[in-house]
Amino acid sequence: MNRYILLVIFLVGFVQATFGQHNTIAGKIIGKKDKKPVEFATISLPDNELWTLSDEKGEFSLQRVPSGKVFLTVHSLGYVKTTFEVNVDGDVIGLILSLPEDNLALNEVVVTAQQKTEALTTSYTIDRTTLDHAQILNVNDISSLLPGGKSRGDQNLASNDDRFSLRGGSGEKGNPSFGTAIEVDGVRLQNNSEFGETKGISTRNISSINIESIEITPGIASVEYGDMTSGIVKINTRKGKSPLIIEMATRPNTKQIALTKGFSLGDKFGMLNTSLEHTKSTSDIASPYTSYDRNAFSLTYSTSFNKANNRPVTLSVGFTGNVGGYNDKSDPDKFTNTYLKAKDNVYRGHFKLNWLLDKSWITNLEVSGSINYADKLQKKNENKSSSSAQAAIHTTEEGYFIATKYDENRDAPIIFLPEGYWYQLLYTENKPIDYAAKAKASWVRKFGKLTNKVLIGSDFTRSGNKGDGKYYDDMRYAPTWRADKYSDKPYMNNIALYAEDKITLPVNDLSTFQLTAGIRADITSIKGSEYGTASGFSPRFNAKYTFWENAEKPVRSLSLYAGWGKAIKLPSFEVLYPSQNYADKLSFASTTALNNDSYYAYYSMPYEAIYNPDLKWQYNKQMEIGLEANILGAKVNISAFRNKTYNPYTAVNIYTPYTYNYTNGNILDDTFPIPSNDRIFSIDQTTGLVTVSDRSGIHPNMQLPYVTREEFRARKKFINGSTVKRSGIDWSIDFAPISALRTSIRLDGNFYRYKGLEENLIEWKPSSPDGNPYKYIGYYVGTSNYSTESGGGASPSNGSITKRINTNLTITTHIPKIRLIISAKIESSLYNYDRRLSEYNGSNWGYALDDISDDFSANTDIYSGDKYVAVYPLYYSTWDDPDTKIPFADKFKWAKDNDYNLYLELRDLVRKTNAKSYFKPEKISAYFSVNISVTKEIGDFASISFYATNFLNSMKRVRRSQNNLEVSLYDSSYIPKFYYGLSLRLKL
Repeated sequence: MNRYILLVIFLVGFVQATFGQHNTIAGKIIGKKDKKPVEFATISLPDNELWTLSDEKGEFSLQRVPSGKVFLTVHSLGYVKTTFEVNVDGDVIGLILSLPEDNLALNEVVVTAQQKTEALTTSYTIDRTTLDHAQILNVNDISSLLPGGKSRGDQNLASNDDRFSLRGGSGEKGNPSFGTAIEVDGVRLQNNSEFGETKGISTRNISSINIESIEITPGIASVEYGDMTSGIVKINTRKGKSPLIIEMATRPNTKQIALTKGFSLGDKFGMLNTSLEHTKSTSDIASPYTSYDRNAFSLTYSTSFNKANNRPVTLSVGFTGNVGGYNDKSDPDKFTNTYLKAKDNVYRGHFKLNWLLDKSWITNLEVSGSINYADKLQKKNENKSSSSAQAAIHTTEEGYFIATKYDENRDAPIIFLPEGYWYQLLYTENKPIDYAAKAKASWVRKFGKLTNKVLIGSDFTRSGNKGDGKYYDDMRYAPTWRADKYSDKPYMNNIALYAEDKITLPVNDLSTFQLTAGIRADITSIKGSEYGTASGFSPRFNAKYTFWENAEKPVRSLSLYAGWGKAIKLPSFEVLYPSQNYADKLSFASTTALNNDSYYAYYSMPYEAIYNPDLKWQYNKQMEIGLEANILGAKVNISAFRNKTYNPYTAVNIYTPYTYNYTNGNILDDTFPIPSNDRIFSIDQTTGLVTVSDRSGIHPNMQLPYVTREEFRARKKFINGSTVKRSGIDWSIDFAPISALRTSIRLDGNFYRYKGLEENLIEWKPSSPDGNPYKYIGYYVGTSNYSTESGGGASPSNGSITKRINTNLTITTHIPKIRLIISAKIESSLYNYDRRLSEYNGSNWGYALDDISDDFSANTDIYSGDKYVAVYPLYYSTWDDPDTKIPFADKFKWAKDNDYNLYLELRDLVRKTNAKSYFKPEKISAYFSVNISVTKEIGDFASISFYATNFLNSMKRVRRSQNNLEVSLYDSSYIPKFYYGLSLRLKL
């Protein structure tokens, strides 16, 4: 298979043929309005990977251009990116290209995400005008601009830290947000090495002001991009000469001010772009104390050289970051001096060198590198109180230990926390650091009508964490806790090699066929761990057939595209390095009459977290097919996709039997020979034998009897879960503008279907209070909310299914003469369906019951909604024989008639729903909300924007089918809350 893939990639790329005639295009770039030269504009032939830059006079020269019709793309900050068609039949000299200024005086502007028609997969772009009109605060909010996207009300950074999740929803198996990649100016943002983090990248520390454009690719991305499974978001910041821009924005919960400026240092010294932004968000306008501060900055230097021989080199060096974070320290509504503070300091440095070599064996060479470092120190100060002494266990050794007062032995394995009131300050220090280096080369040649592009590259990433993990500033108040430094964990290294070939073949004068085929190989090494080295291959293919373009008929253009690909997601450190666990069991407790002294002894047993050397890296297989057409002036885009997530990362507990010795303190009654006031207790660290000594020396030492208890210890382990399926259809229709009204109408939406089932066997047991340990383990079909750590248990459900149909109608009126945009967007949910599942091997797993007290099935449909449902573990095991799995259902029925005590014990393993409607489908009737936005430019020096989300503040009621109730949309989670904002931009 690999041989065939490589053959497809390289067969056309390295075939020998006769090269076409090469020509020169030379000219000048000027502003369309002022006719002034545009310096440092980028002039490129994307189809041929040729490019150059204009000088201070706006002049440029592009050599070795093939004959025929070519498309010249010109881009410069502050101007509209424009493509010019040039017929090349020999040298073209003295070409004058006029760029229109990017403002609202243009005849056409857009306020939503636009599909990239030149791409071979589903991809969208969002420009600065759209971002200004939408007044984006968190870049994640651009999700609302995609087909079927929904707005989020109360846009503040203090209470909202949502993550990108392309073609996926929140709370789903397979964690699509973790698989969504984000880049800023080609620098990949990472949180793989951040402990406690299993979601996608947090974007609230990224400046929303200094963005020029955003590209979103939920489809099948190039093999150049790895470590992802759900698409990529690429953010491009402002680069180039620009006036001083002052931007101010106000919202009920947020205030923002920013400065950006692009300096021209001359043709020999390049450009310098700077940006500063301060944003402060509060979570509650009525109590504006809990807040998030973003102090984002950027400094980017770019220059070019070696232009004299038409083989230019560009160099970009940048430093960006944020200093800020979350803080509720000053909230007067909280208990005095209790707070949570969390730094969100990030620092990113990067460089990129791009060299147009234009040799017979290479066209472009790009080398880049970056370093990302974050300081995410969290401080949590809580008020604690106790009327009696409580033991805190800090030992990391196995054995029996007796609690000691802190003042007597500060390094004691177990200490007594103080009585009364005190404050407990917990630090959690995360300092993830990521290094990256990348090199890629492209080779472009034209063989007759066929254009061939070959891309070969390699990248290297290294991720680690320099944090100290969790610790306390004062050990007198530290609860049961053990140090586990993040900095002790090994680094994760990944090296990738990739190759990709793209061919473009005109079939006739109207039709064109394009094909991209590539393969990526990732090799991951984690030295000093049981994981060793893992590798994986990711082939990807995209094809597009353009039937015709700009034809004089009802269907003016028509294209079809399709693709298939595989993408791998590296695990996070939270998956790779689960924390070491400890079994801490009370082995003795007593109180003496003298000074009311308490004696507590515990058996502590450390056990390593279970590393899973068989853990496979999570990956997606993606398929999509799409259509692009222009029908009577209406731009129609439809794409259908089907994604499967294999080997998703899932945490489970593994139970292992152990014993410990327990001494009952109740035997120390009034008949005990040694008086209470004279008792001194000690414990043998190995055996747990408790000895009572007489303080007065009258009575000899006495050893107390004990009993041996049988228990299970729970050890966390990450495994690969069952396959998750997602599919859907995205569509958008941009109708032909109504010229008389200066109005355009867009209809977009999506259909989304998700099904996630966990069919691995997962262990669980009920809680076992001291004195009555539970001695059975149930083996359940994987459940949807399994969590012994949060007090949960095996759920009756092991998955869910979701279906959504969302549709948006956007009406935009644009009056260029007065530079005004007014848009209204109706966001509607037409179909909203959810249902819990209980299935295994294609059949129902749960059993319907006539009554909640029943234990056996009534043999009816569990999805009917009028029955309680119980689930049995498939197997159970005993403490005495943990390796033997006993079929549960048959044994349970047998025990009811033959061993009633066993029946009562096994009954605790039966999990039941708490309502008859638990498995009933939840359908929510249709609803909608309306947003408005207004942007007005005042000449070339100022613009003002206003928006109101859900400005009707809808109080419509919707029906929920699961419980047959009506609920109001007002202040609900179905539609965004009423929210508004105003921003002002000044250009000086």
